[in-house]
Amino acid sequence: MTRLVGAELDKDLPLIDKIASILHLQLSFIQKNRDFFKIYISERNRFQWTMKDDLGNGVHEKFMLYIDSLEEVMRQGISEGELEEMDPRDMAHGFVGIVNSFVSEWIMSPRAYSLVSKARTIMSIFCEGVGSPRTRR
Repeated sequence: MTRLVGAELDKDLPLIDKIASILHLQLSFIQKNRDFFKIYISERNRFQWTMKDDLGNGVHEKFMLYIDSLEEVMRQGISEGELEEMDPRDMAHGFVGIVNSFVSEWIMSPRAYSLVSKARTIMSIFCEGVGSPRTRR
């Protein structure tokens, strides 16, 4: 997954397309590996305090590399005027938080639906927020 994301980041795409492409890759990967992620999410909190071994550190390091990559994309978007001026690391964490929320709901839902189908909603929430044009500043 890390290599796939890196390859997408290297492409010469407009910023929003780059973020959408990374999102699609992530959602597709999770959807294809649903059983693994179902176990991972359901057991994650139970083992949170005991995952101080090499596996836990490895997972955390990969996650932080992903955050670092997203932060760089956000920084690029700020410098190009595509994103608002704010902490790009906070933006990266916010994006991941939105995605994780949708993934958790999808995994726990008794209703079957495509996780990838939520990509447009996630991008809309991240890029535009949820306020109506009337409430945006």
